[in-house]
Amino acid sequence: MSLTDVVSFYTRTEEILVVSFNYCGSKVVVKKRGLVNEGSSFFILQLKRFLSPKDKIRGCITFPLSFHMEPHSSAAWNVDNDFYGMIVHDGRYNPSGHYYDFIYESSSWYKLDDEDFSLVSEQEVLKQEAYVLFYKRHAINTNATPNYFYPMPEESNDKECHTSHGIILHFSFFFS
Repeated sequence: MSLTDVVSFYTRTEEILVVSFNYCGSKVVVKKRGLVNEGSSFFILQLKRFLSPKDKIRGCITFPLSFHMEPHSSAAWNVDNDFYGMIVHDGRYNPSGHYYDFIYESSSWYKLDDEDFSLVSEQEVLKQEAYVLFYKRHAINTNATPNYFYPMPEESNDKECHTSHGIILHFSFFFS
């Protein structure tokens, strides 16, 4: 299964209801479609890996190094998103196990595993059972990092932080 297949499934048009009108005999088909609504600088995908605390969904999903959003967007978001990071869960169960990361920086891939930091090949990254995938808009500053929180304006007395407009999709699917 590929990431493109999963996102296409998530954004497909579904027939959800057929309404019949007794007085005139006509029928109306109600359809829905989920689309990515706005062009964020970052596209973060969490893949469902657990059915329950003791049931992990195993298997690799293929994912591209560059992901084109236009077919899955409500607007003409004609931009590629470059893959730059991943979180992997190593373990059999949800409450236990170990998490480690892969990061693309300065034209190289690195594995971050607790205090260990090592250079790895692109092939090593692509064969992982991804839990979270990180993409960034192709045209943005390559040194930028996601800013998920921003402070309230200074004239406000409210000191809370508020979530920015990132896109997080949670896909539920099974591997065959």
